[in-house]
This record gives sequence, C-alpha cells and structure tokens, in this order.
Amino acid sequence: MTRKQAREAAFHALFDLTFSREPSQEDILDLLSPITMAAWREESDIYSSPAGAEAAYIEAVVLGVTANAAALDASIEPHAKGWALGRISRVARTLMRMALYEPQAIDGVTQAVAINEAVKLCKRYDSEEAAAFINGVLGSIARSGEGKAT
Repeated sequence: MTRKQAREAAFHALFDLTFSREPSQEDILDLLSPITMAAWREESDIYSSPAGAEAAYIEAVVLGVTANAAALDASIEPHAKGWALGRISRVARTLMRMALYEPQAIDGVTQAVAINEAVKLCKRYDSEEAAAFINGVLGSIARSGEGKAT
C-alpha cells in the first residue's frame, strides 16, 4: 500500500464515520481493524494489507481528525464564505479536515501536498465544483497562516 492509497483508505474510514453521531474509540478502531480492511479489499484494491507505516498513518489520521473535528471545522467555517458547514458535502468536509490535520500532525506532509491530494480525491468522489470549492477554502486558510504546522 502506498501513502496515496493509505490517504484514500483514511478518507474512506473518516467518511464512514460521518454517519455516526459520536463514534467511540472502539468504533473507530473496529473500523480500522484488519478484518474490516479485508472486507473492504473486496471492493477496492487500495485495501491491500497496509504495512506498518501505512497502517500507523491511517490510524493516526483517522483518530486525529476525529478527535480534532470541531477545531478543524472552526478553521474551515470562516473561509467557506456563504456556506454553513452543514451545507458542505460530507466528502468535501472530510477532505478539508484531513488536509488541515495532516501537515500539522504527520511528518513529511506539507500544506501544498495535503491540499493537492484533497482536491484530487474530491474530483474522484464528489464533483469538479466541490474540488474547486475545497481548493479555494484550503487556499484561503493557507494564505491566512491558520493551516501551518506549529
């Protein structure tokens, strides 16, 4: 599994979690379990068995984004001009959260890479318009300095 595939797997897990009110740590870890990953492997080849680094990356992103969702949303909302968070698609909201979280918490992931990868995934799972929207919002956050790792 490559980092790109691991990012997509993390996105799938986070997207799945958007349908739960407040998932417990146990729910999240169950979603990331080898049994669940094996079941998903039948749907997509991106779920080849993740090696140690990729599995750790997926877990770190999913747990981190979930734990920090409110703070990430607070960064997104003022830059989503005219859009309440509830109006933003689950795909776009999940990808923006990931793109904000990764550069701050994952070594080697720059803000530019995180934004680029979020836009690519959005084009695959949502629409061109949604991809342009998240590019604009994330670009605005980047220009404001809010999304920089501390």
